[in-house]
Amino acid sequence: MPLSIDPKDRAIIYQLDLDARQSVSRLSKKVKLNRRVVCYRIERMQKEGIIQKFLLFVNIPKTGYIVTTVFSRFHDTQLKDEEDIIDDLKKKKQVGWLASMDGRFHLGFSIYCKNIKEATEFFDEFRDAHGRFLSDIQTANTVMAWRFPRKYLCDGDCEEKGSPPKDALFRREELDQTDRKILAALGEDGRMRAVEIARKAGISADAVADRISKLKASGVISRLGLVLDNLSLNRRLFRTFITFYNLNKVKEKFLSYCYEHPNATQLKRMLGSWEWEVDLEVKDETELRRINSEFKEHFKDAVSATSFVTIYKIHKFDMGGFLLD
Repeated sequence: MPLSIDPKDRAIIYQLDLDARQSVSRLSKKVKLNRRVVCYRIERMQKEGIIQKFLLFVNIPKTGYIVTTVFSRFHDTQLKDEEDIIDDLKKKKQVGWLASMDGRFHLGFSIYCKNIKEATEFFDEFRDAHGRFLSDIQTANTVMAWRFPRKYLCDGDCEEKGSPPKDALFRREELDQTDRKILAALGEDGRMRAVEIARKAGISADAVADRISKLKASGVISRLGLVLDNLSLNRRLFRTFITFYNLNKVKEKFLSYCYEHPNATQLKRMLGSWEWEVDLEVKDETELRRINSEFKEHFKDAVSATSFVTIYKIHKFDMGGFLLD
């Protein structure tokens, strides 16, 4: 049963999804509540599991790492077999995202590796250990990724004023060990206090703030947002796989469409069996079908195929730990 949240909770969630590190003072002014009430509401939503994590979103290609996402169906498994596979993947430092799903696939995970050789070795070891329980294994590499705030929370009056994403290759940014420690700390907790990050990184709190600002400006940090329990918002998370047959004709239109869509929370350019992944948070399958029909009509002269999975549990989401050797 969805947990009860009111419009003020939704406003707090939206603001934290825009910037999870903004101060309570700034947040309280935006949602028009006093600081104590804001702190209480955030703590309550964390305790109830509505807010599951304050999350760092990194543009992985800018770090020089490659991102390979693996999707598969379970085959001839008992519940214990599936739990063992998930537990094994959760322990792997290279695994940054891991989820259970229904539909086309049952399991999905992303690995962050320094090069194709490392990714291949990881994948080979994974198949040796668990391959007999898996079927229809598909892989795709992330070329680019963008994260959008949950615009459906603000009833059409959203604060973010930006530009639609551009389809251009990310330039690699050189990260030193201090940058990596900061990103790893933010991967643990996007609202971790600067003094605690400073202790982990071995620099001052002021230097931490300066480095975070530079990592944002360079595009390495794309957003500091939230992982939520979607059911508490009366939402379900669907990942859409999209392929076009004449992408160049509609690329800019498609990027703007995803950026402006209130239900789209993530967009990824892929190299693999499909070209794009779009995460949609919707009320139910009826709304999903409506959105899909509108999308196909909007791009009827370009879209080749679409398919979906329902992501019902995220087991791991860490976009920083892999940077520490």
